[in-house]
Amino acid sequence: MTKSKLAFKLLPAEIAIWLNSLERLNSVKIAIELNNAAKILRSYKADTNDVLKALIQLTPTILSTCNTIESSFLIDPQSKKYPIKVVKLCIQLLRNTGLAFSNTGEQSHDLYMALQFIGHAQRLASIIHETPSSSLWKETARVYNLALSSKTTQQAIDHKILDFKDQLSIEAVLKRNILFHLFTPYKYSSSQIKELFLIANTLADKLLLNNVNTPSSNVFYWDSDNNSSNNTPSTINHTIKHQQLNTTIDTKDVLTSIQSTHFICNLDNDILSILLIHLSGYKSIINKPIPSPPIISHLLTGFNNITEHLTKVSTLQKIEQLSTETAPKKTTGDMSIQTMDTQHDNLNFSPKIAYSSSYKEFLSKAKPVKTLQVSNEKYIIAETSYLECNIGEVAMLCHPNLTNTFGIIRQVKITNSSKTVHILIEKIAGIVSTQTTSPELIYIQNLNSHQLLFQSPCKLANGSKLKRAPDELFTLTELTDYSTYFSLYQATLASTIVEKN
Repeated sequence: MTKSKLAFKLLPAEIAIWLNSLERLNSVKIAIELNNAAKILRSYKADTNDVLKALIQLTPTILSTCNTIESSFLIDPQSKKYPIKVVKLCIQLLRNTGLAFSNTGEQSHDLYMALQFIGHAQRLASIIHETPSSSLWKETARVYNLALSSKTTQQAIDHKILDFKDQLSIEAVLKRNILFHLFTPYKYSSSQIKELFLIANTLADKLLLNNVNTPSSNVFYWDSDNNSSNNTPSTINHTIKHQQLNTTIDTKDVLTSIQSTHFICNLDNDILSILLIHLSGYKSIINKPIPSPPIISHLLTGFNNITEHLTKVSTLQKIEQLSTETAPKKTTGDMSIQTMDTQHDNLNFSPKIAYSSSYKEFLSKAKPVKTLQVSNEKYIIAETSYLECNIGEVAMLCHPNLTNTFGIIRQVKITNSSKTVHILIEKIAGIVSTQTTSPELIYIQNLNSHQLLFQSPCKLANGSKLKRAPDELFTLTELTDYSTYFSLYQATLASTIVEKN
């Protein structure tokens, strides 16, 4: 249980004695004690100056303890010495320390320290692919606005903390945190995420906020005036009429730096290519569709529309399967089904259903579109008349050849004065399905891998188990992608339960 009283008095000498007493403990117990202290200091209403001095004095031990546990965990994640719950404790410790700084002080140094700890908490959460805190961007906006009001965003901060040496001002820390977020770290491995954070430390000063000279370079934005907890930096969407672009983000100089011959990092070229594509707002892909005869398909956007369609198709498939099993084999007119061969290893194609009158009715909420190919086979463009759609939302193309393409909207572009829209979709390979008992879930199976996509951002921990059917139990292994509209987890089929006769 969390202690309600500090184990030391708010005096430098007393704190030093307490810190010395922790040296006889192992890192886990030290993290527990420090977290208890951070939570208590976070709620202190009096003696704010002494609280701030105490937090500063505790900072080196907090950082070194978290670094020790993180390093040992990454060397051997299966070790019982530092299980995942201990690393999650470190995330809470960093988070609580950051919030203690922001709740207690409004001076530039205090706000600077708050943003540093928030950034390091976000970093560690991504390294272990745990769901990020939904409230830290809201707190970041509050801290940033306090600094703006006092005109201290660019004021040099004097400190001696080695972990924070690359940022010398509040604005520098904010840019680092934003850039790291724009790197979409959850898509990568732990070692790659650590490298991405180092790159964000190095290149954050290249990020330009509120560029008014060349507004076309502003690819991203951050609704920093919004009190919502979901106001994370996002891609500017030109189909949305009333977007709050109060903090625009220009990544042009970051891209130039990464592409320069002087840039050195420990990421391979494939990862850097993915990074450059995203940081450019996918312009290099959406601006260059391959000239070819377009194919007419139907586009469904939004989780509910897609799951409703999948449920109806699944029901029709089951009816047809039952009818073919009980009735003599014969041609069924304008409706037929091609079910998946359970012995077939290729799971990249969805079960097919004939384009029957019933199936056509399922597409009543779908929009006819032309599909255009692009140079990168991981993406496809849907072209249609003006359509307001959300970047980061799920989408599904229903093709005339009776297959589906499922994916995530990464960019939209109005191409002409008639407001023709190009919608860039990043494809997720695999068989897509849902079920009536849990319509808030979409299942994606590709060869031996499984992914579970949730209707909205959720806080399920790695290791959580979900039953899809009486004989199927999934274990969530890690969060790999998320937006305002979904959470995508990698999952393993924990067991196949065989019922006893």
